[in-house]
Amino acid sequence: TFIFMIGSALLNTSYTPFLAVNGVLDNQVFALQLVNSVIQTAVYRWMGIFTSRFGEIRVGSYAVVVRSVVYALIAASGVLFQGFPLFLFSTVMFALIGVVFALWNASTSGLLLNSLGPARQGGMLGGYSALSSLGLVVGSFFSGYASFYLGYVATFIVAAVLLIVSFFVLEAAFRGLGVVPGRTTR
Repeated sequence: TFIFMIGSALLNTSYTPFLAVNGVLDNQVFALQLVNSVIQTAVYRWMGIFTSRFGEIRVGSYAVVVRSVVYALIAASGVLFQGFPLFLFSTVMFALIGVVFALWNASTSGLLLNSLGPARQGGMLGGYSALSSLGLVVGSFFSGYASFYLGYVATFIVAAVLLIVSFFVLEAAFRGLGVVPGRTTR
């Protein structure tokens, strides 16, 4: 969670200025953020279907992989597009980000809670939330510096790499808890 959130914050913090520098209008930035939020909200409603069919660990793992690919595509967009084409591309990418974040968040939270006894759930959820928040703070803080010194494209590539690293950490953590990939814990 910590690594995932650092990667997420690296991209999300610098993405709005990246869009502005590359000719995307303020109202277009608002529109793509709105699309992200609406899509993400809608996906939460259907989480039970995904996790019961594919298993929480598979859903969470695939979500991280897809999100890292989307981040790499966003990095490439910095070289390929500007203005309205960048807005259109970013809207599609942010819709995908909304989908996979909802899938990742609900499946990993569910896995964590379902893999622990009731007595440990509250404390572990608190630790999980604290690590998530700390990752957002660290990623947001370094995002501005990375974008300034490395450029937006390099910052977004680092974000994608951190998501891949978080995938391997997630897999190892749940295997360590005895969770079988592809099965739900319910």
